Amino acid sequence: THSIISEFDQKHINHKKNKKIIIIENGIDTNYFKRNTNKYEKNTIIFVGNMSYRPNVIAAKFICEKILPLVEREIKNTKVIIAGSNPNKEVKNLCKLSRNIIITGFMKDIREAYEKGTVFIAPMFIGSGLQNKLLEAMSMKIPCITTKLANKSLNANENEIMIASNEYEFAKSCVILFNNKEKSLNIIENGYKFVKSKFN
Repeated sequence: THSIISEFDQKHINHKKNKKIIIIENGIDTNYFKRNTNKYEKNTIIFVGNMSYRPNVIAAKFICEKILPLVEREIKNTKVIIAGSNPNKEVKNLCKLSRNIIITGFMKDIREAYEKGTVFIAPMFIGSGLQNKLLEAMSMKIPCITTKLANKSLNANENEIMIASNEYEFAKSCVILFNNKEKSLNIIENGYKFVKSKFN
């Protein structure tokens, strides 16, 4: 017997008996991924993952090289925190681009990184499967922005997550969430309920 974590992956896996593969959805402990504080850092973009995994490296570079400069045209001193173990040389070098980019490396408690985020963005353009980082961020009550590809396994709606397809759309969505508290709170609450009801 074979299993896979999403219907989208089951349909697209190159396996002659893919329709017989059982779907067992992923999930997270929403009681563990919980905020200790209701205070949010100002204008801070967060991204989390194993920072030697190629799709995460590409995403981190995209955030720092493409998205951040566009956001800073509207909101000066926007911070980016890239958190997670094993940052390779490419990732470590990103902090040379700006004093507002922080590469944490391994963190004993990754929830501390999530709590520093005003917005969580996952610009995943390659890779498959359900992104646990999005589930964790939504459970930690951070508004999330991701790609259509990453949302295909998640299957959240526009009230639960924001979708962007290029650096301009990601930057625009960041600025909206930084400036519009009502919109941010709406995405936070709906995203939290979505994860708690479907991926607990």
